[in-house]
Amino acid sequence: MANSNTKHPGYRKVGYWMREYTELYFGDARCLAHLSTDEIFAFVENIPYAYDREIWGPGNEGIVRPARFKELPGLDCKKKAILVACWARCNQKGYRFIAVDDTGHGVSHVFCEIEEAPGFWVSMDCTIPGLFKPGSPMPNVKFAEVI
Repeated sequence: MANSNTKHPGYRKVGYWMREYTELYFGDARCLAHLSTDEIFAFVENIPYAYDREIWGPGNEGIVRPARFKELPGLDCKKKAILVACWARCNQKGYRFIAVDDTGHGVSHVFCEIEEAPGFWVSMDCTIPGLFKPGSPMPNVKFAEVI
């Protein structure tokens, strides 16, 4: 993948806070820990999507703990990725966040990968219902980085 001009320079800071919230609040997802990988994917995939600008206004990025997700009209890619990461953490699986530029205009998306076995990472991009399945490759990626 070619390096791109990442026009969202704060994506690394967002990744930092995503990891912080996962580690601090993974217990919020304990009630989902019994779900299989396919089941958590389907559960998160079926949560409505909502842009941060629809919730907090234009230009605002929001990260909240999973216990507060039910107060929101939907979740964007960051919040869905955090929920998957919290599930992974509850199940003692590794997780990481992947920042993606799939348009050539800079980083505009993030998803979670989980470590199903040592060194075997599975993409869990369940942002848009029906678009991907667990482990699906990302098409047309111009740039991707573990954040």
